[in-house]
Amino acid sequence: QAPTPTATPTPPPTDTPAPAPSATPTEVVAAALTAQEAYDLAIAEAQAWQSDVVLSEIQTTILDLLNEEGTSESWSFSFYSPSAGELQTFLLQNGVIRPTSPVPLPQAPNLVPFDDAVILDTKQIYDTAAAAGGAAIMAEGYEPAAALTQYPLDETVPTWYVNYMDPDTAQVAFTVIIDARSGDVMQAIDIR
Repeated sequence: QAPTPTATPTPPPTDTPAPAPSATPTEVVAAALTAQEAYDLAIAEAQAWQSDVVLSEIQTTILDLLNEEGTSESWSFSFYSPSAGELQTFLLQNGVIRPTSPVPLPQAPNLVPFDDAVILDTKQIYDTAAAAGGAAIMAEGYEPAAALTQYPLDETVPTWYVNYMDPDTAQVAFTVIIDARSGDVMQAIDIR
């Protein structure tokens, strides 16, 4: 004889919940992109995630640094959603953009004071940094990476950091900080 159940079985749901959204790659585009081209892809994906996104950071990744054309095959974009209280990073690799899992934050991160005046022409940024000492550092074998962030000493200033690093160790030897609105060099720092 079968044992008597001690609890009433839960009936199956009458409504099947929608599956969690899965990351779907965007259409394949040219692999090496400027920050402007990559941003255009990333902002569309970010706004599909949350309509109120605010840029926290753009950067090239160690997988492919910035070349003399101002392009990279590997970009990382971080966006913050005030309504969700989450930070989402989108990775663009070889022309395909994919989101990472959103991270809940107790408070807003540093945000780029982004507007139409912010320079996303990374060829211009590359050339400016090279003229400010980067060319000499590259002649020694260092390679440039770029990041657009909020300036730590003034939250109203967006800045490009061009960090020249050892390709074997990723150790930064020289940094050029550029005002992302005017294109002017703010500092060039040899940190070897």
